Formats: sequence, structure tokens, C-alpha cells
Amino acid sequence: MEKVNGRIIVTNNDGIQNLSFLENIKEIHNQEKNVNRYSLLVYGNSNLQEIHFSKDLHIDKGEVFIRANPKLSRDGVKGASFQVDVGDYSDCLASAAEGNRYCTTAIGDISYEQLSASTWQRLKTVEGSVRIKDADIQSLDALKNLTIVGWKIPALTIVENQKLVDVGALLTIDIVSDTTSLKMKNNPSICHNIVERKQIEQWLKKHGASSRFSSDCCKEAHQVMPSYTCIHKFPYVFSEIMYWSAGDAKTSEGN
Repeated sequence: MEKVNGRIIVTNNDGIQNLSFLENIKEIHNQEKNVNRYSLLVYGNSNLQEIHFSKDLHIDKGEVFIRANPKLSRDGVKGASFQVDVGDYSDCLASAAEGNRYCTTAIGDISYEQLSASTWQRLKTVEGSVRIKDADIQSLDALKNLTIVGWKIPALTIVENQKLVDVGALLTIDIVSDTTSLKMKNNPSICHNIVERKQIEQWLKKHGASSRFSSDCCKEAHQVMPSYTCIHKFPYVFSEIMYWSAGDAKTSEGN
């Protein structure tokens, strides 16, 4: 076999030590590049030591992903006409991220609740996708400064989170994707002041998404509160701000 229509994926196979069959492949025709980033994926194979490529295989190195194969070094990659990044000790499968304190790049499709908040805070990159659905969280702060390299679309899904209030951390998240990278809907409690809201709306638009914002609440320390308790969050709503001094009710105008 010299030509593959589609993709080649080799993963989670502890029995493989040598990928010699790739030496015969001269063409990998990924018909869904706009949906699936990589044409060749080799990851999470604990005993893999060698990969043999045909020198006639012409493929953009950006279509090749070979990481988290702990016994594979660069010297074990033979015949490639392109540079291969085999990763390092900081790579791990998403399923192993919780127990690997050295892992800062998680590989695979991850549900938010698979990992603890402290593990999310340790991660710098997810190669794959992140899904946050019906999660028991009020903010996305654990994901601050995360980079998501999307293998498919959407790279980030945020849906049906009834308790989610604060999504400001999105402004710090970098999503690397060639197409629509974000799915976001049915998060009824999201609440931000007007300045934050405009920034978030611009960020969402950039990534092909939008969100409704609650008008009956505001956020304070990630807690949902009725709007009447949040005068300082929405000062433009009130012509007068009430405060108490020496037991007397006064207005901001001194009445």
C-alpha cells in the first residue's frame, strides 16, 4: 500500500516497537484537513522505538504529530524528508495528566471534570480538545493562560453549565485552530459588567461563537447575586448611590 485516503492514527498500542509499514507509504491524502488538523498521528505508544518513513513521502510537517511515545527518540525516526518533533518528558496522555506532575502538555480529548483544578492550572497546552459540559464550576479560572491546539472542531466546548458565572479567563486562552474553534451555548448564569462583557463578546466573535449574558445578576467573588446588591458593578444604572454615615441615610449628592 503506497497511498492512504484519510488519516493514519497509531495510539495506545503497547505491543508496537517498530512502525516499519510507514516505509511503504508515499502519499497520505487527508480529505478533511479543514476539520482534522493532522494527517498522521502517532502518540501514547509506550514501547515504540523506531519509525521508518519513505523518503518519497512528501507531507507538510504541520500535518504530522508524533509525541508522548516515551521510548522514541529523534534518532529512532528514520528516512523522514521533514523535521520531526517527538516531544519530551513534559508530554503525557490526557488520561495520565492527573498523576504526572511533570506533564504540562496533555494530549487527547479531555472533559473538564477528568482533571482537578490544580492539574488544569499546571497544564500549559492541550493538544486535542477540551469539553466543559454540566460542570460544577462557577468560573473558568483553572484554565487561565491555557493553549489549546485543536485536532478537530470545536477545539473548546462550553455547554449546559448551569452554575458558570465568570468566563473572563477566556480572554487569556489561546486556541490554535484553522476553522471555527469554539462551541458555547446554554450557560444561563454568565454575568459580567459592561466592560468585561464587550471584551468577552469580541473574543467569542473572533472564535466563531457568541453567548448570552444574564442581566439579573452580577458576579462578586464568583457568586451569583441579585442585581440590586451590585450597585458598584453597574453604576450607570443608578442616578443616586445610597450609603450610610453616622446612622443617617444620605445620597451621593449629600441630601
